[in-house]
Amino acid sequence: MLAEPELTALRLLAGALLPGDMPSGGPSSDDVAGRINAFLNAAGTREVRLIQGILRIVGAVLPLFPADLPKLRSDVSRILATEDDTPIRTAVGQLHSLVVLAYYSHPRARAVTGYVAPQRVAEHHTGLPVSTTPRTDLIYDVAIAGSGPAGALVAARLAAANQSVIVLESGRYVPEQTLTPDEMTAIASVYAGAGMRATQGEPSVALLQAAC
Repeated sequence: MLAEPELTALRLLAGALLPGDMPSGGPSSDDVAGRINAFLNAAGTREVRLIQGILRIVGAVLPLFPADLPKLRSDVSRILATEDDTPIRTAVGQLHSLVVLAYYSHPRARAVTGYVAPQRVAEHHTGLPVSTTPRTDLIYDVAIAGSGPAGALVAARLAAANQSVIVLESGRYVPEQTLTPDEMTAIASVYAGAGMRATQGEPSVALLQAAC
């Protein structure tokens, strides 16, 4: 959970990263900051720690300087326009992506964009036995590394053929019935690095790698 100085910094940066003439009826910068705060808490990955560090620094120096939103908007625009492979450019770029996602995924944005969120109904309510460490007293017929489309399919077919199977997965276990159509919650839950991993250098390419 972000401390109040960091939340204040997040609200200010969200306002600077959003256009100055936002349509009425849509999410406010406070709404956007609230969703990003929840996202950071749910993600808890090394990719978001850089952003949390930036917010910590900005939150610490804000009381020393008056908040000048137009100047801050100009500064972050200048940073985003560069192609420097620096921590500050990376952090501001990731924060900008989060601000855009938080704005357009907010329920109040639907009235502005006309977007109708999909309603999802789980087809399966399976609960698999999960452990952080495999049992040492069991011998498995097959061990599968990764529970992605290939690994999950092979595991299901082997289990149906009465083979004992253990699946090793680095990501968290996310039962289908817990999946949500809320984009920010889903991204924080099912993607490696909370969906914020990217190639190094410019241009940077997002790597949406499932980890569940």
